[in-house]
Amino acid sequence: MSRVGGNLLKPSLYQAGGPCLVSGLLRCDGWRQAGADGASGLGTRPGTGYGAGADAGIGMDAAADANFAAGTEIREQLRAAAEAVEAAGRRAAEIVAGAESRAATIAADAARQAEERALGELQDEIARTRERAAAEAGEIVAAARAQSQMALAAVEREAIVLALEIARKVVASELQVSPEVVLAVAGEALGRLPNGVAVAALRVSPEDLQRALAGRERLKNISGDLRELEVISHPQVARGGCIVETPAGDVDARIETRFGKLEQALLPDAEDGEGGA
Repeated sequence: MSRVGGNLLKPSLYQAGGPCLVSGLLRCDGWRQAGADGASGLGTRPGTGYGAGADAGIGMDAAADANFAAGTEIREQLRAAAEAVEAAGRRAAEIVAGAESRAATIAADAARQAEERALGELQDEIARTRERAAAEAGEIVAAARAQSQMALAAVEREAIVLALEIARKVVASELQVSPEVVLAVAGEALGRLPNGVAVAALRVSPEDLQRALAGRERLKNISGDLRELEVISHPQVARGGCIVETPAGDVDARIETRFGKLEQALLPDAEDGEGGA
């Protein structure tokens, strides 16, 4: 600090040979000169021991104090302004960070929603694909079952036809070995006559005529009401079979007719077997 006119000056307001801020723009040279005049005793006022220069120095010192206080206030204002700017910067950074965080959250939510929608669509498509596959599988199974049933029916038909052919051959062979079969067949046919029938004609194959004639009396006694039985050879009757004719109706006991009925029962769509009454 420097002394002017017996007072101390703050070093921030007084610099040797340089300008200072005191109530506007003042020149330190003039200020120092005024102080020097006061120190030499020029223009002293009675009773003070100081001259006019000393009074001027005192006034300048007071102005310097005032300006120092003003400078301090300005510095405080500048500091406050800087702090406000810094606080504003921090607030702006917080706002930006919050905005970025919200944007990230929104983006994450949007991505999650898009993923959920995509997953839902995929699940729906999988469900539809499963339904289509199940329907197609059902159609394939139904078609396979139909084909299997058709094949089974064809096999069954072939088996039945084959069995009937075998049965015919077995019967034909048995008739060759046992010619008396015609008597058993004729007796069965006569036993089916209704009550009250007294007259009947028995038609047999030419090969069975003699055997049927030989057994006529025994055959006539099968039916209690039958009084007359005529035995006739008929070329349309195969060996082992017969036809019984009466006024009440006929009984077809031919072997071919029996096989035809059996075939119709086993194969409803088959044509009629051999022969007919």
